[in-house]
Amino acid sequence: MAKSVIYYVAVWMSLIGVVANGAENENNSSTASRSLSLLQRLHVPQPSDSWEIDSYFGGYRVKLALPKELDRIDALPEEIRGSVRQRIEFRRRNIDVLRKSAMDMDRILSKNRVAHVAEYEQKLERVVMSLPPSQINGTESPMVLHEPVLNALPDYTKVDFFLQESLIPQVTQRLQMLGMEHRVRLHGEQEYEFNEAGISLRHHTTRWMRDVFWLTSNQTKPNQTKPNQTRSGQGSILLLPLAFYQINDLSRPDNDYVRKLEDVRHKVVRVPLFFKGGNLLVGSADKRRILFIGEDELKLNQDFYYNAFFYFPPQKEVLELFRQLAGADEVRILPNSKHLFHLDMMMAVLNPKTVALIKPVDADALDKNDHRVIAEARQILMEYGFRMVDIPTLADWVNTFKSPINIIPFTNRDSGRLTAFVPQFEDKLVMIKGRAVSIRQEIKQAYAEAGVEAIFAESSFYQFGGNFHCAILPVE
Repeated sequence: MAKSVIYYVAVWMSLIGVVANGAENENNSSTASRSLSLLQRLHVPQPSDSWEIDSYFGGYRVKLALPKELDRIDALPEEIRGSVRQRIEFRRRNIDVLRKSAMDMDRILSKNRVAHVAEYEQKLERVVMSLPPSQINGTESPMVLHEPVLNALPDYTKVDFFLQESLIPQVTQRLQMLGMEHRVRLHGEQEYEFNEAGISLRHHTTRWMRDVFWLTSNQTKPNQTKPNQTRSGQGSILLLPLAFYQINDLSRPDNDYVRKLEDVRHKVVRVPLFFKGGNLLVGSADKRRILFIGEDELKLNQDFYYNAFFYFPPQKEVLELFRQLAGADEVRILPNSKHLFHLDMMMAVLNPKTVALIKPVDADALDKNDHRVIAEARQILMEYGFRMVDIPTLADWVNTFKSPINIIPFTNRDSGRLTAFVPQFEDKLVMIKGRAVSIRQEIKQAYAEAGVEAIFAESSFYQFGGNFHCAILPVE
């Protein structure tokens, strides 16, 4: 494993160099990349290709050159032979899944141009939420985290809600009490499922639907420049990563329940990447569409690819595929930190030329890494010419994942106004320019000056490390 770690550091440092140089050769390199298939670009192995396993099993380090040294498994300690063979079989299955995903994605990209639909343009006609078993407390409603925002949604909004099958009667009763049973469609799932090897496949790995699948995108023909807007949701693609968390056996993906959302207006497509949607944001600058990616997404793909397929994908091709999936002209990597682990914890795109960024009023109390991440993001965004809107926050809020910028921006269908659901936390008096002011009022005023009507709703999601943007995913 030492060799792979050294290699990982080397490719990561080389990537930083490429990013630092910007997009000088982007047009030439992306054109050359697109002339190859995704199988070639991502260096997806052929089933007969040689590969090396170098892992620990029950305290034993196993290093084999396969398939040449397959017969050496018989010489391994008996207690680990089965696990080694199982890992080899899972790798074979995973490669099959990767190959199919790459070929399917090639077909889509050859026939259509995938264009990101900006969040602020969506009408919030349909949203998706999830209720994981770990959220349940017998003393309160199982929907305690979701109810404030459910109550705040426009009357026309429909909700798809994933939850454990055994909770459906209790949640149905609660929805009836709230008068929402006709607006919320429940999708029951098993809490656990086991594959033939006895490995648990957790369907509800997260309450963060934003991270289970990505941007709602529209298909357009290659010669079109804008998504098809003739009907809300028409031609939408819900981009699903190879898996959310469980990567041992990708033939039984732990996020496959999302396919229940597929209908005549929504196509679910599994892409040959791993990602968390909250770490991907799209903005526009000088008529160029920019995909901002948190740096941890590149690390995630290196880690998951190696553990699932035993090789590292070319990082420039990972970036290029992300760019294509967003319909972007350029990709720019932004930093992450412990508390600002996803971009949506520190920034939000409010319109094509405006980006909101958190600004702690007590910056001196901020963790130095969080301070660095915010400062670097600000500098990069200003380089692109975005209008910057400062959203006040507190260092303590950053440390406890209370993010007033983790919002749901949308255009209200009835009023036509740009609106946002803003997480509401305890109000405090803070000193700004020598006067004591309500931080909640300052947040509201900051959004208003940016042309956004802020609708505050109480949020307890922060207890689990996120807020509204993480938990609620609009699909129309």
